[in-house]
This record gives sequence, structure tokens and C-alpha cells, in this order.
Amino acid sequence: MKETVIIFMTSLVVSVGFALLYAYFFYRSGKRVRTVLQHTSQTLEMIPDLFWLIFSQFLAITIYKKTGFDRIEVAGGFAEYIRFLPIVTLTLTILFFFLKWLTKHILEEEATLFLELARAKGVRPAALFWRHLLPNLVYRFYLFFRSNLITVLSSLLIIEYLFNVQGIFRFVVYNPVMPILLVILLVVYIPIFILDLLAEWLIPNAWKGGI
Repeated sequence: MKETVIIFMTSLVVSVGFALLYAYFFYRSGKRVRTVLQHTSQTLEMIPDLFWLIFSQFLAITIYKKTGFDRIEVAGGFAEYIRFLPIVTLTLTILFFFLKWLTKHILEEEATLFLELARAKGVRPAALFWRHLLPNLVYRFYLFFRSNLITVLSSLLIIEYLFNVQGIFRFVVYNPVMPILLVILLVVYIPIFILDLLAEWLIPNAWKGGI
């Protein structure tokens, strides 16, 4: 359970951080750069999770062969923990579909009358992004993530299994017994349900835009 939470939460925080940086960079970029970013985000989002998993292991092995650097574990064991590569792999998985969503919705949000009026009044681009555009996207972004959470958890299951992570999903794979499955479902569902209630309560109504 501990390893699953560490990998999931670290990957989520890192991917959200990079997604915010990307969103701001995309917003401030010119037309040519935006076109490149759009095509890149669409391409990366189509790459299956398994590719990044295999690629990260291959890269770690290649680095070891070339340099002798052996600090990057490619698989865990019964008494050993592996975190770096699973976190990197899951972060990339989450990040790439974040980027595609942000690219699309930033373009849509820019065309709204509210932002056009703010630009006409001389609001600086940075303030326009952080104070107006981003708050308008927060709740929709949260709904998008919530609706795709099962995809993220499925990716985490594959990552735990193939990296031999001592996590909750790998435990389920090796112990497919109904009582265990029910307990695991409750262990996973209850925290998600509580976090969902907190998110709905904490996100201001002004940011929800009538959704």
C-alpha cells in the first residue's frame, strides 16, 4: 500500500507541476511554436504506456553498461523497493494526456469574450493566465482527471506488475481472491471518495463556471 501511494502521489504532483509550466509556456508562445507543441502533445499521448516502461528499463540498462552507474533499479524484489523508474513511467503517462487536454482547452478559453475584454483593458499576459484563464480551467481539469482516474490506476497496475513493485495492485494480481479484491476495492475507493468530496468543497464556485 505504501509503495503504491508514494508512486501515485509523487507522479501526480510532478506531472501536474510540469503540466502547469507547459500550459504557461504554451499560452505565451507564438503561433509556430504552438503548432509544434500541439502536434507533439498529440503524438506523445498516443504512445502506449508499455513503451515508456520498456524504454525506461532499456535506458537504465544502457546507462549501466556504458558508465557502470548502477543506482537505477530496473526491478524490485521481495525485500527491495523500486521507485524511480515506476515514478518516471507513471509521470510520463499522466503528463502526456494532461498536455493534450490543456492544449485544447487553452485555445478554447482564449477565444472567450471575457479574456478578450481583459486583453483589451491591458491586463498583462502573466496576470491574464494565472488570475483568469487558469482558474477557469481548474475545475474542468479536475473533472477530466477524475473521469480518467481508472486509466491512471490501470497504468499503475501494469507498472507495479512489470517493475515488480511491492504495491497493492501487484498484490491483487498474485492473490486474485474475492475477499482480497473486495478489501482492496474499499481501500482504493474510500480515500478517492473522500478526496473527491474535499475537492468539490475546496474548489470555489466561481471557478466551476456553472458546471
